[in-house]
Amino acid sequence: MELGRDLPLAPQQLYPHGYSAVRILAGDRGESVGFFLADDYSQYEPSAPYVSHVHVSQATLAALVAAGDLHFTLVIPPGTGVIRVMSLAISYPAQ
Repeated sequence: MELGRDLPLAPQQLYPHGYSAVRILAGDRGESVGFFLADDYSQYEPSAPYVSHVHVSQATLAALVAAGDLHFTLVIPPGTGVIRVMSLAISYPAQ
């Protein structure tokens, strides 16, 4: 799926937080579940790692994993920098 081609969204809809946030899509249909790195990092040390989180409701997560798999897509905004995801943790409360 290509957001610009398959979903006719304007740039301000694709990147409502500007070109510094990473959109996270999940599932086979590419459901938007939130934005990674959407906080203001202007006061952070550029050489230090940044920590970000996305809250996904338990109902949404249950629907996304109903088939037994969970797929994520990171939509990186246009630019010249590099984004390296060093680790990713998915946690949810026990039933």
